[in-house]
Amino acid sequence: MKLAVQFGAGGIGRGFLGQLLSESGYEVVFVDVDADLVDALNKRASYPLQLVGDRDETLTISNISALRADQTEAVVQALSRAEFICTASGVRALPSISELLALGLQKRRENQAPPVNIVICENLKQAAQYLRELLQDQPNCPPSDYLDESVGFVQAVVARMVPVRTPEMLAKDPLLVIAEAYPFLPIDAAAIRGNVPPVTGLIPAGDFQGYVERKLYVHNAMHAMCAYMGYTAGLEYVWQAASDSQIQQRVLESMSAVCKVLAKKRNLESVGLAENVYDILRRFRCQALGDTIQRVGSDPIRKLSGPSGRLIGPARLCLSQDTIPEGIIHTIALALGYDNPADESARRLQKMIAEKGVETVVNEVCGVAPGEKLGQLILTEYQKTSTK
Repeated sequence: MKLAVQFGAGGIGRGFLGQLLSESGYEVVFVDVDADLVDALNKRASYPLQLVGDRDETLTISNISALRADQTEAVVQALSRAEFICTASGVRALPSISELLALGLQKRRENQAPPVNIVICENLKQAAQYLRELLQDQPNCPPSDYLDESVGFVQAVVARMVPVRTPEMLAKDPLLVIAEAYPFLPIDAAAIRGNVPPVTGLIPAGDFQGYVERKLYVHNAMHAMCAYMGYTAGLEYVWQAASDSQIQQRVLESMSAVCKVLAKKRNLESVGLAENVYDILRRFRCQALGDTIQRVGSDPIRKLSGPSGRLIGPARLCLSQDTIPEGIIHTIALALGYDNPADESARRLQKMIAEKGVETVVNEVCGVAPGEKLGQLILTEYQKTSTK
């Protein structure tokens, strides 16, 4: 049986990639730092995945095992034999992963193994470049010409929604993952080395940057709009915000502007982009996901980071064509005012605003000069929202 190594056995690792790989005939070896999770996966050799949305069903994902990240020799052996490698562990884990990858790739080079692709499912725009740079900093990393010829650093766009597991879910079954049924994983076709990995749902995209911007400026921006407007309205769940008529109207008006400009920039089909917006809103309204506004709105500093983030990016894109995306500007102002006391980033943001002033924070966090047009729009809207 073909072997795949999956770094990260969390929501995306098990709730998306584990399913795709297992259903494609791979034996999946998860690598994770959670020793209890690793033991539980090995004991059962499977886990339940509940899909909700387009179809509701519970699958048993089998042909799996797990290794702790500190089981270096076993991880390296798995990497040396793998036909597919994937990461979905969070950006902060990539430095540690690069240490194991360096050893595994060196072993593959010694064994004259065929080319392998590392599909990188991390929430970072230049994740492939970042991982390669981390790898090349490792003392055991193979030479650059080997990486060029035999290793694909393939970035992916993950659009399946997998909410954080609640205490109730964990009590029901600690291995249970609930996810929406969305089955597609676009990847950067130009980065692939050797043959395209035969994985169900994988979409090799020629204009991969178009997929990246569509995910960031449409899907992620819509998520943020629902979260921050929903928080202001006193709502608890994303589905409530996505079902609210006033929030819907603001989201659709903003996305109409974003999609018009994005279609022109990337030579994309405008009708398809519009249909994608309505489909995303439909998916957000899935109550069974139980995704909370607190989770989606968490870490407002990161959500506001510019210049190409999920809020500043589409705002700049629209303004480049003399279009003012009022709903996105409104959301940026609400994110600046996000004061959830349970969110450490929100507390830090409010402290920064209190100590430095909102103009300085817009400049330092958002990367927007207060004197430029976008800065003026944000500050004007912030004054309106903060005095209500």
